[in-house]
Amino acid sequence: MKRIIIILLFPLLVASCFADLSTEADHVIPDIVIEGVDSTMYVLYGQDIHIEARVSQEGRTMSDLKCEWSIDLKADDNDTRIELCEGTVLDYKVSNRPATKPYIIRFDVTDLTTGLKKIAPCKLYVASSLGEGLLVAHTRDGGATSEFDLLANKYVTYGFTSDEPVYTRNLFSLANGYTLEERVNVVCDMSDTDAGGAGVWGETRFLVGTDSHIHALDQLTFVLTESDAPLFYSSYQDNFATTAIFNFAAYSNAAIIGGRAYGMMCHIDRQYSKLSFGVNPDDIFRPNNIAYGPLQTGGNLAVFDEADGNFYSITGWNLTQAAFSVLNCELGFQSKGCVCLGSGCSRNQILGFLLKDPSGVYRACMLNTQNQTASAEIFQIDGAEMDKIVSVCFCDNCDLMYYTTPDAVYVTILAAGRVSNRKVNWTPDSPDEKITSIEQYKQAWYGTHQIFPGDYAFPLDTHRLQMIITTYNDKTGEGKIYLRPFNVSTGLFTSKNNGTYGGFGEITALCPTFR
Repeated sequence: MKRIIIILLFPLLVASCFADLSTEADHVIPDIVIEGVDSTMYVLYGQDIHIEARVSQEGRTMSDLKCEWSIDLKADDNDTRIELCEGTVLDYKVSNRPATKPYIIRFDVTDLTTGLKKIAPCKLYVASSLGEGLLVAHTRDGGATSEFDLLANKYVTYGFTSDEPVYTRNLFSLANGYTLEERVNVVCDMSDTDAGGAGVWGETRFLVGTDSHIHALDQLTFVLTESDAPLFYSSYQDNFATTAIFNFAAYSNAAIIGGRAYGMMCHIDRQYSKLSFGVNPDDIFRPNNIAYGPLQTGGNLAVFDEADGNFYSITGWNLTQAAFSVLNCELGFQSKGCVCLGSGCSRNQILGFLLKDPSGVYRACMLNTQNQTASAEIFQIDGAEMDKIVSVCFCDNCDLMYYTTPDAVYVTILAAGRVSNRKVNWTPDSPDEKITSIEQYKQAWYGTHQIFPGDYAFPLDTHRLQMIITTYNDKTGEGKIYLRPFNVSTGLFTSKNNGTYGGFGEITALCPTFR
């Protein structure tokens, strides 16, 4: 009897097993389909990215799925992954440090019913946004705080082909989590000059001067790395108010701190030393009374002392050794008490200064500092609205000097002992915009190391051939940049328009940046 029971039950057990197996085989989980996520992306540091993923799964709605975005904190390091957000849309400001290896953005979709997961990875290559372009310092609160934007376009960025500019906004707060206190007076790109290939430091950085401080910022990420005293070998300053920072004479850099001049030879050093001065006082340096030239135009630095009416000069190659010496040149007028309204390097290794004497006469003094005995050519200028001057620019590739009032641009030809002054036929877009500065555009490599124009691999057609004009509209709070090509013979703007760029606050400083 037992044998019969066993025989009868065995087919039932076998049948039961086959029924279960058949059920599993028939149960097919539908695949998750993800679209809209590229496998590779190339972005700039500080750029905003927007990805809209499209997700579908047969027999499921979005409420049945969990969608998550995540990214590596370090390039090529999955162990540092953090979650960014949930949902199918990713909006992300790229704050990852530029790197040659990619970060991985992952879009994970999980079927909440079965636990099935589908992953869409995206290799994110982050490049430095701080390549060639214009770095713009601006304030939106009257100088209490400042920010930095980078403008890239085909007129200031080699290899840029798009007709649309690219802005990278608010670089300082992106990197540091707060805005920079105080008004920025000057910003200088130290790439390829700060102890570069010939030096021992190999460091690149931006130097930024404010009403009370001088800061060093990481050139790739814009993180603040040092401030004030650590940037100097020794300094007796109790306030680091910085009004000028500039590269000149190949590897020389100078900064004006509290009216005093400091310098470094960048290919061998990274800290400032106080420059020697032949007579007292030595605190005579202001933004408007300093003229300097790159290696290509001589490389000297000169300053006009408004108190004694003398010009003083130092050679860039001897920056850390020699003292400023007085230039004994015949000026032909009483220079003591003159006010210097602007200065700069002009054509044929000449340093130009625009002076206003106590009687109200305006003169351009063109100093030749290359000889053992300096000489000066004097031009008396009877231009319009000179009592309203807000900015002055000497061109270093032609005999032109520009000056601006809040509402107009004027150009003066200084050549062969003659003066010709006229108004440029150009005005801002709105009568509410007031002109705040004018300067000649020069690529950042020019004057910072031993490269002559024919040796540079990335020249722009606009180099030294367009003017940068900034404006500010206090009704809207917007600052603008105008790029205008000019004729080197007449100084008039050409019919070509290299664009108008906005979205800034009140622009307080700018500088071209390296590739």
